[in-house]
Amino acid sequence: MIDLTVSQLLEHIENLFNIDSTLSDVSVVGEVSRVTKAASGHSYFALKDEESIIEGVIFSRGIGSHHLELGEMVRIFGRVSVYKRQGRMQIMAEIIQPVGTGLIQAQIDELRKKLNAEGLFDMSRKRPIPKYPINIGVVTSEDAAAWEDIKRTVSNRFPMSKLILSHTLVQGDKAASLISEALYSFNDLIDIDLIILARGGGSPEDLLPFNDEFVARAIFASAVPVVTGIGHENDWSIADDVADYRAATPTAAAVAAVPDWVKVMESISLMKNTLDDRLGNILDQTKTMLEMTVSNLNSSIPDFDYSKLQLDDLIYRSSNSIDNVFNAQSDGYAKLYDNLKIMSPQATLDRGYSILHKQPTNELILKKSDVTPGDLLKITISDGIIDAIAED
Repeated sequence: MIDLTVSQLLEHIENLFNIDSTLSDVSVVGEVSRVTKAASGHSYFALKDEESIIEGVIFSRGIGSHHLELGEMVRIFGRVSVYKRQGRMQIMAEIIQPVGTGLIQAQIDELRKKLNAEGLFDMSRKRPIPKYPINIGVVTSEDAAAWEDIKRTVSNRFPMSKLILSHTLVQGDKAASLISEALYSFNDLIDIDLIILARGGGSPEDLLPFNDEFVARAIFASAVPVVTGIGHENDWSIADDVADYRAATPTAAAVAAVPDWVKVMESISLMKNTLDDRLGNILDQTKTMLEMTVSNLNSSIPDFDYSKLQLDDLIYRSSNSIDNVFNAQSDGYAKLYDNLKIMSPQATLDRGYSILHKQPTNELILKKSDVTPGDLLKITISDGIIDAIAED
């Protein structure tokens, strides 16, 4: 047996690594558990799995296209060597690729960069959401909780809005093309005021259709404003970037899409009172000016003719002013009345719809499952109320 120095031993091990075909050209998959960039420009990292960990290095003169992140899964191509100064084994990385969700995120980031450069995310192109949308297109699955959340929220907040569902898959390979088709189809309808694109939460793979280029371009091409409610608060998709308004959830999207009817009525009432007060003040001021003019006439008889001319002119101008104000207020009231008439529940009934309540609780019925055979029903139509009993 020959005595070896530490350096000789490590050099012998390194030579064995170099002639081993597996170790000299290796592909390793693991999770990045540590990453440090030195002043020299080299990056040092640790790669681990459930049982083991190995150190690695990326030299500054080597690759740099992928920035390592803690916790991500990567595939590293390179060779195994010995760092003789510390007597430890390490991977000398030549190529690094993200895998699994890391690969998905890298692809999403690349697409996001491309679409942003084309201007699809520009704030200047985003359209305002209509204040009082009547016909709202909804792109989601009819079996999803998102659809039930949207129906319930819109019905409670603004019952005169009509929801038109375009049923589509919201995950899987076919979902992106179906979602795109639904968006284009709604744009072919002339009376759609707003589109809601929604689905509940899910894994990054589940949400892939909403990070699809075809869906992004369909939203961008839409002449109708689009509100998204995809996943949860922390789920941010490319569809959200392109949409005119991004809400965190389907319920939040419905809240953003329609106003609160109670607050709308309160606002209109406040506007009416303000207009009444303004008109009353103008009339009071005009009356005071007329009384002052008459008083001045009585106290200066020699100037009667001149004052009379002043009075006539004042009366003429005051009359015109009152007429103008009155006409303006009347026009305002007429517009308010027209808006109220269009948005009122009665107008909805006049279009052939009906409202169902369960008796005696007067509970609003939104879907078939709310009713059981034998329930007493109150059906409100345009010209009255019909009592009925639910049957199978």
